[in-house]
Amino acid sequence: DDQALMDNYGPFLDILPVATQKAMGGNIYNHRHFWIMLFSTLLFLFTGLTAQKMAGWRAGLIALILITIHPRIFAESFNNPKDPTFAAGYICAIYFILCFIKELPRPSWKMTVYLALGVGSALISRIGGLLILPYLALFLALEVFTNKEMKETLLGNKENALRDLIVKLAVVGVGGFLLGILFWPKALVAPFSHPFKALTTHSQFPIYIKTLFEGKWMFSNEVPKYYILKYFLISSPEIVLIGFGIGLVLLKKMISEFGLNRIALVLFISAFPLLYVWKKGSFFYTGWRHSYFMFIGITIFAALAFEFIFRKYQDKVKYGVMALLVVGVFLPIRFMAANHPNYYVYFNTLSGGIEKNYGDYEIDYYHHSLNSAAIWMEKNLPGVFKDTSINIVSNAPWSFLQDIKRFDEKRWGMN
Repeated sequence: DDQALMDNYGPFLDILPVATQKAMGGNIYNHRHFWIMLFSTLLFLFTGLTAQKMAGWRAGLIALILITIHPRIFAESFNNPKDPTFAAGYICAIYFILCFIKELPRPSWKMTVYLALGVGSALISRIGGLLILPYLALFLALEVFTNKEMKETLLGNKENALRDLIVKLAVVGVGGFLLGILFWPKALVAPFSHPFKALTTHSQFPIYIKTLFEGKWMFSNEVPKYYILKYFLISSPEIVLIGFGIGLVLLKKMISEFGLNRIALVLFISAFPLLYVWKKGSFFYTGWRHSYFMFIGITIFAALAFEFIFRKYQDKVKYGVMALLVVGVFLPIRFMAANHPNYYVYFNTLSGGIEKNYGDYEIDYYHHSLNSAAIWMEKNLPGVFKDTSINIVSNAPWSFLQDIKRFDEKRWGMN
């Protein structure tokens, strides 16, 4: 009901579960989990497909694995209607930009429609999807001006190629924008002003929450500029960080192998939004969930680095890197198995895990572990939630109340 949320976010992924629940019945939370999970699946799929488009199916498979085994992103893809779903729309649009550019100088109408859908899929979750349009213009120009033949075809307007491209770009921009605001009432009322106002609002969201960072409680507008980067380094799988580091060392050779434009794209989609929020002095809290989309490019870049090694180095090196990948993938999977279903509290072993970071950084900011606590209490203290003489204290009373209601529906007035 918060006005800032209603005004500044598209509610499409809140509308869908209500619609299916009204049509089919059942628990609204199950419908929400289903639709959020289904949409978020596009994040994993299109991260893999983007790497595949750049460097083949092996690179695509590596990227798919690296993004899927990220405990925080995987966990929130079940219940967070904004951050993983926006990241999903973001990478869908990036993938279709690659496909659209590959079809130059005359992209097909089919790919034009797909790209418009990609832009719209990013916008329906968050207005930051507007970034896709300048991305498209930038990398389209880069592709044209680094390809002499294509430059002559388009700028010479041979067979009306330039006019055809302009028309299709207009369809992408207008179509994607209209699709993105179709279920956003505030934007429908003022389509030429409100989305841009929301973009400014998102840079400094008008909700101040206290957050724990580096052992200190601070408001979200007081966190240091390196907040996101620090969280990424301490709570991302080690194998992604190692892959990214290898890529930086091999950057010049990777550019020769995969092309400057592709490497530039995959790094830019992570670097630009990070630099943008630093410049704007944006507010952050509860981990780095708002910024998952920024690090998709880093994951893809890490996958390309491993792919490059498999292509160019001798067997001993390749087998060593393969062993590194297996161990690196195993570590976060082991954590997820041990902490099911509370994956999103993950901190990597390089940072010391939860044990080292407890008390310095927020751990269970959604209070999910209260559910496990409620189940443990009912199992080991039977009837504890029915005994009105017992006081139960929690640092998150509202959340805990939702978890214990099911043990005594009559007492808590449940249907």
